This record gives sequence, structure tokens and C-alpha cells, in this order.
Amino acid sequence: MDRGRKRKADAEDTPTSASKRQRFAPETPEATTEIGLQLILALKNAKDKTGREISTLFLTLPDKRELPEYYATIKLPIAIATVEEKLQRQAYANLTQVESDVKRMVANAKQFNDDKSIVFGDAERVRKLLSNWMKVHNPAYLDPEYTAFPTPIPGEVEHNGTHSATPARGAVERPKKPTINLGKARRQSPPPQPEPEEPEQLDPSTESGDFTGKSFGEAQQQIIQELIEYTDDE
Repeated sequence: MDRGRKRKADAEDTPTSASKRQRFAPETPEATTEIGLQLILALKNAKDKTGREISTLFLTLPDKRELPEYYATIKLPIAIATVEEKLQRQAYANLTQVESDVKRMVANAKQFNDDKSIVFGDAERVRKLLSNWMKVHNPAYLDPEYTAFPTPIPGEVEHNGTHSATPARGAVERPKKPTINLGKARRQSPPPQPEPEEPEQLDPSTESGDFTGKSFGEAQQQIIQELIEYTDDE
């Protein structure tokens, strides 16, 4: 056999990572615990390029007395110790649930800390390690449409579009404001206004100073008319 054929045969005999994942046995709480604890160990031993451990700030939750604002902001606190404790009591049915909890831990760190902080940077490193590790060990990635999501916070919209018992912020329907069509209002003609009545003209021949049977307005008009028509003898 020539070398070219031998290399081709060797390549066909070498199992790919996908085929390795396909050989996984059905997931059980026991199997999930065993593999999940391997992830915990990988997280604890992970270091950055300088040799600094990246999981130190995620090992345990903050003290409620020292950092009460953390618990006022973060509604579902999770630390590596939280995941490890749940693994030990076989609370996870599969690795997807483990992945979701670790992703929630990462999301919490990024929500509470500034994006320039060490915590935020380490959270991103943990996220990358988790993603690479799960692609090799989590059978869910055999589905090309699978996407990992953080564990949903109670009361918020879940990633599949469903709602929990408490409505999400902004979900309450608000009454609509009435719409006013200004264009139509401008096209309407104003109602006709009655023409003002002209004052009654008094007869100039009326005798001066005789106001018998006249109202105050008529008498006033008569006086004005007499002043206009008055002529001095000289």
C-alpha cells in the first residue's frame, strides 16, 4: 500500500469529535453529575495568559451583609459553589441545565460590574471556556439548531417566548390616547355669524329735548344726532 492510501485509511479510521459525542450514553442525573464535576474542576483550574486564575471571583456568592446592593440587582444569584452543590445532589437532569446555570452566573457578573472591570473580563473568559467545553461534552450540540441560554429569571420572559406567572416589565397594556385629525378640523367651515344690527336712525326733525317714550339708548342717540346737526346762528 502506498503512503497516500495509508494516510487516507488512517483518516477514515480516526473518529471525529462529532462521532465521539454520538457515542454518548443517554443522559441521566448520575452521568450528568460525573461529567458536570469535570467542568467544575476545569473552571477552577482555568488561568489567563499571565497564569492568573479566572474563577476566583466566581467561586462563592458575595456576603449579603457586605454587598446588599448585589442582591437588590441580581434576582437569581449563582456561583460555582451553587452549581457544584446541585451536581452533588444530582439536581441536574442533563448538561444543558448545567450550562444554563453557568451562563446565568456569567450574565449576572456582566450585569452588575462595569465592562472595564476585572470581573467582567473574567466572566467573558469563563463564558468562552464553557462554550468550548460544552461543544465537546454536551450531546445537545449534535442538534445544529441548539442554542444555549442562561437560566431564565422567575418573572421574566423565557428564551422560548413563554411567560412565567409574573408579567414582564412593559407587558401591561396601556390605554390608547385619542387621535385628533387636525387636517379635517381645518377643512370645516366656521358657522355663519349673524350680521350686527344697525342702530336705529333718529328723525332729525324730532324736537330737541323730547325723550318721552324713548329708552336710554334712544335718548342718547338723539342727543348725539342733535349735536352733529347743531348750527350756531352766527
